[in-house]
Amino acid sequence: MEPVALPASQGWLWVVHGLRLFRAYAALWLLLLFLCWISLTLIRVIPLIGPLAAICLMPGIGAGLMVACRAAQQGQPPTQRHVLEAFKTHRKGQLQLGLIYLAGTLAALGASALLDGGLFLHASLFGITQAELMRVAPAFLAGLAAFMVLFAPVMLAFWFAPALVHWHGMPPVKALFFSFFACLRNWRPFLVYGLGWLFFLFVVPMTVAVMLAAVLSADLRGATLASFIVMPFMLAMLGALVCSFYCTYLAVFGDPPAAA
Repeated sequence: MEPVALPASQGWLWVVHGLRLFRAYAALWLLLLFLCWISLTLIRVIPLIGPLAAICLMPGIGAGLMVACRAAQQGQPPTQRHVLEAFKTHRKGQLQLGLIYLAGTLAALGASALLDGGLFLHASLFGITQAELMRVAPAFLAGLAAFMVLFAPVMLAFWFAPALVHWHGMPPVKALFFSFFACLRNWRPFLVYGLGWLFFLFVVPMTVAVMLAAVLSADLRGATLASFIVMPFMLAMLGALVCSFYCTYLAVFGDPPAAA
């Protein structure tokens, strides 16, 4: 199995295909993602082990969402059953990936703590109030920037790894290796892909917000009306972003096997 090297223009097609895949079952996708978010939130509130367990489950959930994307591509409604399929067929491999993902995340958080005194680490694991965030914003942003740079290799290694473990039965370390170098081999389309989602998730909402601020009143009623316009768009774009992950896998590795 050899990952394909694609031209830069393919990155924009990943964005477009993700939008199309989401549009077919938009309401179901939003419900499914909401259930995943609620499940992880409930796990996170478990004292001590909750935040760590939630991080460990994320690769397996990512693989399950790709299974749901494949079902949607074949004309089947995405359901919670699809999300749990990765844990049913390759539970050991997904949990091993989860532990490696936890280790990589904690290593990046620990390194970022050297710059901000552990502020971003504490906020990531235990949360932070808006008032505290405003008070320590410069240090928090410095920790966030450091974390993003340090976490980038982990993200590349885990981009395709859960799907490779699920559909191809790869050992976790081999899947991480394949994923990392497949992403490096396709850095041009991934750059365009990232810029495309930057446009939809930041440029478009900010432009709409500025336009609404110019025509709506500056009171609570105007802010509420603006949120009713911007928030549905943001939710739809986040759902399409999740669907586009499967589109990147499909283009680089081809159609997954008929059965896991």
